[in-house]
Amino acid sequence: MIQASQQEYAYTTAATSQQPCPTTLVSGEGAISDFFNGSSNRLIITDRLFSDTDVQGVFDGRVQGGFLAKNGAVILLWRLFTKSGYELASYMTPIDARLIPTMSYGVNSMKGMKLHISAYAVSVSDQCNGGYAEIKDYSEFSMPARMTLSLLQAVQNQAHSDIDGVSQQDRWSKTPIESLVEEAQMHDMLPVNRPFTGTIS
Repeated sequence: MIQASQQEYAYTTAATSQQPCPTTLVSGEGAISDFFNGSSNRLIITDRLFSDTDVQGVFDGRVQGGFLAKNGAVILLWRLFTKSGYELASYMTPIDARLIPTMSYGVNSMKGMKLHISAYAVSVSDQCNGGYAEIKDYSEFSMPARMTLSLLQAVQNQAHSDIDGVSQQDRWSKTPIESLVEEAQMHDMLPVNRPFTGTIS
C-alpha cells in the first residue's frame, strides 16, 4: 500500500506490515521510474482514473515504452492500452543517473539482457486524507534487449555529462506528450507472469 500524505511525496509501504519502503511517490497524478538502483526496477503510476473501484486490469492490455536522451537529460515514455487496443494513458518519467547512488548495471553485463520491471497502478483517492491509497493493478514485464542496452548507454552517458539537463527537461515538460511519443522509438514490453506478493519491493 501507499501511505498517503499532504506533502508532495508519500512513502510507499508494504501492504501487510505498513513499514516505509525506500521509495517516494508523487502524491498527485503521474508516474515515477525507480530504475537501476538495487535489485528491482519499479514503474509506479498514480492517476485519478484508478480511484474508481471498478477499474481493474490497468496492465491487461499492451504496454509500450520508449525514451529520449538529449543535452544531459533522459526521459522514459510509457503508453498503456486496453485489451481492445484503446489508449488508456501516457506518462513521462525522468531519470537522472547522477541521483542514483550506485548504478547496479553495466553496459557490458547487460548485452542481450532484458530489463525486468515491476509495475504498479495506484489509486490517489485518499492521498490528502491521511489514509492509505490502494494498489489497483500490478504487473511484471521486461524491456526488449535492444531498448535495454540503448537506455543503459544513454543513462551512463548522462552520468558523465557536463550538462545538468535541467533546461532540456523543462522543454520536454512543456511539450505535449503525444509529440514526445512520436519522437521516441516505442517498443512493446514483454509480459512476465508472476504472482503479486502484496508489497512494493
